[in-house]
Amino acid sequence: MDDKIIVQVWALAVIGKVFTGPWMNKFYSSEMSNLDMHPLVQKSEQQLLLWQSAPELLMSPTLNAFGEPLSPESDDVLSAPQCFVSGEDDIQRGALKA
Repeated sequence: MDDKIIVQVWALAVIGKVFTGPWMNKFYSSEMSNLDMHPLVQKSEQQLLLWQSAPELLMSPTLNAFGEPLSPESDDVLSAPQCFVSGEDDIQRGALKA
């Protein structure tokens, strides 16, 4: 399989783990009103701005979009960079550009 495809699929999986999944859990399984969720939106905005300024943090994320801890050591998706990126600078640069 092409390394670029693997990196792109992994990047989408990371987005699901750190942003999409937590967002869905917060907003679609909560009984809070939309207005009460404003602090959550602000927290996620801060985290997104951090990732925008330092995208390399997404290569091994330890927090989700709401600042809640993740466990990369016990998660196949979050531990994947060590499996296919370590030592392969071209793939790592490609992941950050994708």
